[in-house]
Amino acid sequence: MKDGRMEIAKRIADLSDNRGLWIRKCLRHIALKIEDGPYSDAVIVYDADRVKFFIRSSDLLNKAKAAFHPKEVRPTNPEGTCISFGFLGLDLNDLQTHEGLFREIVQESVRTTLDRGRKKKLTTFA
Repeated sequence: MKDGRMEIAKRIADLSDNRGLWIRKCLRHIALKIEDGPYSDAVIVYDADRVKFFIRSSDLLNKAKAAFHPKEVRPTNPEGTCISFGFLGLDLNDLQTHEGLFREIVQESVRTTLDRGRKKKLTTFA
């Protein structure tokens, strides 16, 4: 795991404002989870200098695009629109300099993950 990835994960967890994010180290990434089980990774910090967030709000995405160049990861909702974005090269300085923006992004990612998890669990077990 590259140096600093765990520190970035811890700082992102701090930005969640006690929304219950906990850290799980995996083979090639660090998952910031909101609960046990599937569909519960709110943020993923990859070894390859990329951090993935879920962003549904077009206003928030536009704010992120003004400061960074988030890349679409893949369509992640039933409508086929992308809500999963990777931020390449994100570091602790970026998180500190743009703390307000990333606090909003982390909270949006948590809300989106909760909503997606509920929907997937309902359709899986219905």
